[in-house]
Formats: sequence, C-alpha cells, structure tokens
Amino acid sequence: MSVQGKTICLIGEFDSQPRDELEFGLYDIGADVVKRVSKKVDFVIAGRDPGARADEARALGIPILGEADLDALFRGVSPDELIARAT
Repeated sequence: MSVQGKTICLIGEFDSQPRDELEFGLYDIGADVVKRVSKKVDFVIAGRDPGARADEARALGIPILGEADLDALFRGVSPDELIARAT
C-alpha cells in the first residue's frame, strides 16, 4: 500500500530537504499533506524539534514516523510497514 490517499502532517525541522520540497514530493506520490495535526491525519513525519505537535499526535493516537522514513516512502515502501516497524 502506498501513501495514495493518506493524510500526512510534517512537523519539526527537516535536514534532508526544505519542507516545501518534501510536501511537493509527497503530493507527487499521492499523499494529502496538511499543516495541522488532527484526528483526520493518518500519520505524522517528525523532523528535529517537533515540539508540542508531536505531543498532540501522541494524544490523538496518530503514528509518528521519522525523517529517515521519508526515503522509504518515496521508494514505495508501505507506510503501514514503516508504522509497524516503529511500534
């Protein structure tokens, strides 16, 4: 399963690429990228210093992936597989 149709929120600072490039890349592979954490978000990708939005995601039970998982998503690895590895 790809990120097609998944709602993703990027939080924190990213070292690999500017945030807007990451957002466009995720859009290109079918994700819906949003700015705010909410119960509609399927998973969060956290960079450095994610702050209170990581706490908000945890409180809502939203899985949190790391910046290192972005490359795997762009290669077509299932987000469900990455989430299973993270838990």
